[in-house]
Amino acid sequence: MELRLRVAVVGAGRMGRRHAENLCAGPRSAVSWIVDPAPEAAALAQRLGAHWAPGLEVLTAADIDAVVIATPSPLHAAAVETALEAGHPVFCEKPLLPGLEATRTLAARIEASGRYFQIGFMRRYDPAYAEARRAVAAGELGNLRHLLLISRDALPPPEAYLAVSGGIFTDLGIHDIDLLRWLSGDEIVSATAQGTVGETAYIGALGDAEEAQALVRLRGGACASLLLSRTSLYGYDIRTELWGTAGSLCVGYLREPAVERRDRGGLHARAVPGFLERFALAYRLEMEDFAARVLEGRPSPATAADALAAAAVAEACSRSFASGQPARVEA
Repeated sequence: MELRLRVAVVGAGRMGRRHAENLCAGPRSAVSWIVDPAPEAAALAQRLGAHWAPGLEVLTAADIDAVVIATPSPLHAAAVETALEAGHPVFCEKPLLPGLEATRTLAARIEASGRYFQIGFMRRYDPAYAEARRAVAAGELGNLRHLLLISRDALPPPEAYLAVSGGIFTDLGIHDIDLLRWLSGDEIVSATAQGTVGETAYIGALGDAEEAQALVRLRGGACASLLLSRTSLYGYDIRTELWGTAGSLCVGYLREPAVERRDRGGLHARAVPGFLERFALAYRLEMEDFAARVLEGRPSPATAADALAAAAVAEACSRSFASGQPARVEA
């Protein structure tokens, strides 16, 4: 029988549930523990045939080979450090932490531990984005000149979530920042950002934006535009365009399923409702790859250094948004 990775999932919210379900369905993994003090966590553990524990002290249990962390981001540090101290490989949802200095400190501890660590940049596992990266790496687009990355959520998160999220560039834009580095194979050196508050009062009170844009420049000379929205209303809108000297490439779609009906009333389609639906396959492939890499001793595809690089760009965007002036990326 092939060896299966026994995983403790820390956090039983919607991301923790999705990761736990994918691990149970995966060919080389199983969930041994659900770790979360919420009553729903015990029910999830029972449904998946796992043990339940309210606190991190259980991470020293003998039937744990690796840890997946899907708590709110301000709680990542305690879970990551406890898991590393117990000697476990770790997968952690993005962002690593909301603030750059805290991210820098935790990333250094991860690197010093020598343990396997993977950050949850799941769009890298989406087949369309993977194809875009292959095309760029193969030179099929020539030299990249401009990238346009769009992320729009239908509705803003609750006030309590946004209060600790780190702002729109860290919370919503972090995936696009990572995609930009991953697709281009280049580093971002500066950012000029702006945003508007809109009609959601608590977003403005938190110093955050409902709609935001950033123009960033890459070290190799290309530039990119990030368009972010917390209130698209029509659905979950994730798209990317890459322009090069030999052609262009577009990734993303708005319809789920990809069907458009036409009648006397016009054109009708159902929009993608959210990230769990749009990236369902990516999340599954991400957990399968995590288990395989740990079992086979292969390196992480998305490291603490990647998490820190994305955090540095998000922080530069936030500084530019606050000051109205361009900001250098301070890695």
